[in-house]
Amino acid sequence: MRKKIILFLIIAMIAGSGQAFAQLANGNYIGASGNFSFMPLELQLVHEPAAGRDRENDLKAAQGQWWGSTYGRLVLFFRGQHNFIGYEAQFLTDDGILQLDLANAWVKPFDWMKLTIGRFADATLRGRVLPNEFHYTVLRAWSRTANLDAQDVIFNFNSSVTGGAQLALTPIYNLYIGLTLPGVFSGFPVDSTSQVPGGETAKNIYSNIQAAAGYTLDGIGLIRAQYVGKPEFEITRTMAESMYLGQRYSQPVYTDLPRFELAFAYTGLDDMVIDLGFKFAPPPMSNFTLTGGGGTLKTTYNPGYVFGLGLRMNMGNFALIFNGSGHFGNSYKAEAAAVTNEYSYGMNMNFHLMPQYNLGFGFVGMNLGIDITGKEKINGTDVAGTGRTDFGIGAWFSKHLAPGCAFWAGLSYTYKGVEGYGARQPDQPSGYIRIPIIIQAWFF
Repeated sequence: MRKKIILFLIIAMIAGSGQAFAQLANGNYIGASGNFSFMPLELQLVHEPAAGRDRENDLKAAQGQWWGSTYGRLVLFFRGQHNFIGYEAQFLTDDGILQLDLANAWVKPFDWMKLTIGRFADATLRGRVLPNEFHYTVLRAWSRTANLDAQDVIFNFNSSVTGGAQLALTPIYNLYIGLTLPGVFSGFPVDSTSQVPGGETAKNIYSNIQAAAGYTLDGIGLIRAQYVGKPEFEITRTMAESMYLGQRYSQPVYTDLPRFELAFAYTGLDDMVIDLGFKFAPPPMSNFTLTGGGGTLKTTYNPGYVFGLGLRMNMGNFALIFNGSGHFGNSYKAEAAAVTNEYSYGMNMNFHLMPQYNLGFGFVGMNLGIDITGKEKINGTDVAGTGRTDFGIGAWFSKHLAPGCAFWAGLSYTYKGVEGYGARQPDQPSGYIRIPIIIQAWFF
């Protein structure tokens, strides 16, 4: 009852205060978007089903977001600007409840300088080619070992929501420079008398610094470079895993490592964009005492290299999107008093081809995807049970109902590869058939 009364009072104030609402709208605006997906059918295909298997578990239905989650996404955002100062706030419903996503204020003391403080995202330098909404229901759209999505695998400077402070500089025409201190600083001192220290340690903050630059070449494209800092990376393993490498190492997440990124987007031709990005990182080294037997082991992890490639082109009613990514060259070297082992991960490659055609009353298209992971090696010898190839194919129809508003419906098949290219075990899934329906809506 209390919630109903509060809601009634809010509605009454808005309805009875037209002048106050008009002042709110002066230099400010409110927008909303929605992204909801419905899977009326997902059929899991099983290799040699075991006797007594409950086949009802192989047929499912779901709703949520097309990139995964239990709930659909409804976004409500507020933005405002008055001369050289402004704010941004965004709420969304990813977890089924309204939660804060963006919350920042910014100021431009000069035309060429902008300081943003709070929780923010910046897509200025992000990868220029985005897969269509159907690709996740066919196959993942990025290298599984890079842990970067299809745009960020090309270039990623604050394209995901982060907290902290960002300084953006545009000192000359076509040049963008960005400096970011990400992370939550944990507040200011809470007591002006005792001066209890607040915030995070300076080492942790400044070791996470990001510095990026982008320059637009008129009639050619956009070139980008950046350094992404991270705290020191350490590897902790048991004696059995580290000394003798008898068990597969858990691969570190690439986004948790310091790295350098380079990218170039070619936009010199009308109706075509080609964007290529490349990431590499200095291999960190750790010395520590192992558990489960003692002993000191020096490990060197080489993060290897990551690339991302995107192409988008239009030829009349026909359009084509291509995305590719890969992670290769990542390995460990473990050195003990009497034993030295080298462990190499298999190269992982992922490619998606997405043609589409405009029928006038709607669009039809296909999604073709393949994901290949090579065998891992210990001291140059293949590791049994590693290596895998997945692929997927899908066809879809979409109709655009308004600017930024559309729905998608289609059919997809995903093949789940066998680890190590060996025989598939009984009662294991071999693939999926899905019928997804996607609704997208943007209102500004």
